[in-house]
Amino acid sequence: MEEFPQNVESVDASIERICDEGKRSGNFDALKKARREGSPEAVLRGVVQIIVAEKREDFRFVFFLKKALLKDGFSFVSEDDVRRAGGDAYQKALEGGRPLEAVEVASALYGKQSKEYQHAWQCAKADSGEKTKETLEGEEEDEEEEWTANIPQNSTIFNLFEAIESGDDNLEHTDIFWSEIHDNFNPEVADELFEIQHNEKLGAGTKVVDFFEKHGYSKKDIEIFLPVKFEKVPTKKK
Repeated sequence: MEEFPQNVESVDASIERICDEGKRSGNFDALKKARREGSPEAVLRGVVQIIVAEKREDFRFVFFLKKALLKDGFSFVSEDDVRRAGGDAYQKALEGGRPLEAVEVASALYGKQSKEYQHAWQCAKADSGEKTKETLEGEEEDEEEEWTANIPQNSTIFNLFEAIESGDDNLEHTDIFWSEIHDNFNPEVADELFEIQHNEKLGAGTKVVDFFEKHGYSKKDIEIFLPVKFEKVPTKKK
């Protein structure tokens, strides 16, 4: 009679273990690791269902997570799933008075030539009084030149977003930062950075320079392509 190993995890135990690991290392990384290690689809699907349930009010997060999963080849996430999640995120952003978030979602989901993107810009224009779309875009370009997040060289991802969001009541700096990430870095960087941003423990434990170097970008690249400047370390007097 064939004997079966006694230490095989149940589906529920596997799901719980991967969810716990996701809280430490990031949900997306934990899912990719579990898939590499051969976790069955039922387990991976169960993990995603729990993450989505926990983040059900954060429609933007759910959309970008599903978008990343689809891009990475998770077979149980379909283009229809991503479109539905993106549509919800877009609508909720508009209803919640966050037009710049709607612009970001529309750009990723529908493209910058879409009517949804143009509508989100119109809402951003209305939200900013009499400013035209061209004025808003021009201000973004000016801000890219003038505004920078100044951070120490050993800053963590948590420190980085703390500096970006400081005094950024209208999310203009946040929008500029993410626009530059999407324009100048590969999609894996954007997906992983978004995941780390929403994991407090991981964000506090990941150095900015280490994160970008892992993806092949130097500290100089960060300063060239992002509105980020590292504070110079004072030289010690002999």
